[in-house]
Amino acid sequence: MITAEEVVRSLPMLLKEHPELRAELFGILSEEFVGRREFYVFMKKSDERFEQLLQELRAFREDTNRRFEASDKKFEEHREDMNRRFEASDKKFEEHREDTNRRFEAVDKRFDKVDSKFNDLKDWVGIVVGGFQRRAGRSLEDAVAGTLRIALDKDVKPENITMRKKIKDDEGMIGPKGRSYEIDLCLTNTESLIFEIKSYAEEEDIERFNDKAELVKKKLGLKKVVKVLITLEKHPSVVKQCDKLGILVG
Repeated sequence: MITAEEVVRSLPMLLKEHPELRAELFGILSEEFVGRREFYVFMKKSDERFEQLLQELRAFREDTNRRFEASDKKFEEHREDMNRRFEASDKKFEEHREDTNRRFEAVDKRFDKVDSKFNDLKDWVGIVVGGFQRRAGRSLEDAVAGTLRIALDKDVKPENITMRKKIKDDEGMIGPKGRSYEIDLCLTNTESLIFEIKSYAEEEDIERFNDKAELVKKKLGLKKVVKVLITLEKHPSVVKQCDKLGILVG
């Protein structure tokens, strides 16, 4: 029995001896294998299909990129919007905090003002009613400043106050020559207060205070002088006499 290997080895010689077998063999092989032309056509179609697939892949990738870019843009817009919202919230919170602080500061100032008024009132009571004896542990100048603030309703600082300043009457304007008198002063850049504090004032006290005030005014060369008498009992006769002499009653 002839094997396939023997057929393959003897095939070239058979084709030489019998050329008519070539066409028959070619026909048989053509049915089993693709010809060169068909192969070229197949490869061309494969290349075209491959190119089409590449184009589709590129289009898909570009579409995917556009979608990702759109998503990134939306995410960025959302993030910026959230940032704006947070910034607006932070701004509102900061404004609310500042407003709250201002309110607390205003309340603190009111309490401080009330405390200051209360202390001034205690000074007024201690000085005017108590005759300089009750000052609740405060210095004389502090207590007098508080009394003046209550009586005159103006800002008076203790460092501007000079108590019991001695003035010598060299010319004998209001009494014997060479006699010294004590006077209380509150001097600032805007005015010169010459004041006296008495629980009860009589006409003679008012006359005496006015004489000393005029002496001090001349001796010290004071400008914008305001003479002030602070007394607990403001009798109409006292007020009338003070008005006549240009003395402010507090």
